[in-house]
Amino acid sequence: MREIGMQLQMPEMIRICAMLAATAGAVYSDLRYFKIHNRWILAVFGTGCLINICAGIGQRGILPYIAGGGVGFGLGILLYLIHAVGAGDAKLFAVLGLITGWKAIVAIIGLSLLCGGIFGIFSLLVCRRKKQFYFVGKQLQLHVFHYGIAILMAEIIYIIYML
Repeated sequence: MREIGMQLQMPEMIRICAMLAATAGAVYSDLRYFKIHNRWILAVFGTGCLINICAGIGQRGILPYIAGGGVGFGLGILLYLIHAVGAGDAKLFAVLGLITGWKAIVAIIGLSLLCGGIFGIFSLLVCRRKKQFYFVGKQLQLHVFHYGIAILMAEIIYIIYML
């Protein structure tokens, strides 16, 4: 997003706000409905495209953000295939990469894996007996934890680090 030691410009502030709002909405959807709805992902995708069209004409252009979408999508799908995250979380990584750029999304995914691991260990130690079940179609499944919370924590850590 920016080099260390520089002040935040308006486009970076807009990107940070969009990133936090996108993830907060995804966390809300995940906590309430046990999924991140595709219409939310599409709305965030549209927002990311609009931000890039408006702000991308400046110094760096939009290429780092398009690459961020690709990197976020690729890493998100990889994490989904090894069952580390859900499909909604993988798609969220893609649209967050579009908003933040490739360097930021790599850092956010790494931090979210760390936060998710810490959150998972904490959940196992504290809430061993409290299990949450939900229906997917007609099938009952166990829900371990909402990974969007780990993504939001990772974003906050990333923002604090870059300030």
